[in-house]
Amino acid sequence: MELIFEFILDLVFEGIEEIGTDRRIKAWIRIPLLGIIILLYLSVVTVLFICGIIVLKTNVLAAVIILAVTGLMIWGTIGKLRSIYHKIKRNNS
Repeated sequence: MELIFEFILDLVFEGIEEIGTDRRIKAWIRIPLLGIIILLYLSVVTVLFICGIIVLKTNVLAAVIILAVTGLMIWGTIGKLRSIYHKIKRNNS
């Protein structure tokens, strides 16, 4: 079940990314779709960060691991946004 759910979400997010970077699609469709991806990433990172801070009071090792995962997700999100930006920039020229 998890594999099916992951496959469907992967298709949805890759499709949104492709639509978001395609200049043939109107901007009023592309911008909200990219906004949905950004908000989803930010919400997951925020929840993990808050969990890491809450766990810090009781278990330092678990908090460090959670905050490290959060940092990796932030790093990955920045990399993904940079690749989307470069793809859009490349399509404009």
